[in-house]
Amino acid sequence: MAAKAATPLSLRAQQRPHQCIVAGISEPERRDPLALSRDLPLCGRRVMITAPRQYAHKLSGRLMEAGAQPVWLPAIAITALTEPAALAHLDAALSRLDAYSHIAFVSTNSFHGVMGRLAKLHGGA
Repeated sequence: MAAKAATPLSLRAQQRPHQCIVAGISEPERRDPLALSRDLPLCGRRVMITAPRQYAHKLSGRLMEAGAQPVWLPAIAITALTEPAALAHLDAALSRLDAYSHIAFVSTNSFHGVMGRLAKLHGGA
């Protein structure tokens, strides 16, 4: 076995072994970056993201860290409800809240939108 050539201390301080942390498991002994990427849980998988751009960015980064290739294809847009007929329908439903036993919100945006409308209907903000 050949001896390693001496590396100046300043260079050695800058060199770090390749490290991959997945689900809390650290593997610093592996040095091949390609081997590390092959070991990621979503390596080589394409994942479609249908969220709007403002939400897709964070998710894309997390998917790439897990080895995935994110494909952004926005399928929804998040906008405020502005059509008078739609607002009237929402207002009618909100005026009968005591008739419901449960309310399900599909997102934090829908929750905040409904809470904002309730506040407006009842003299709040």
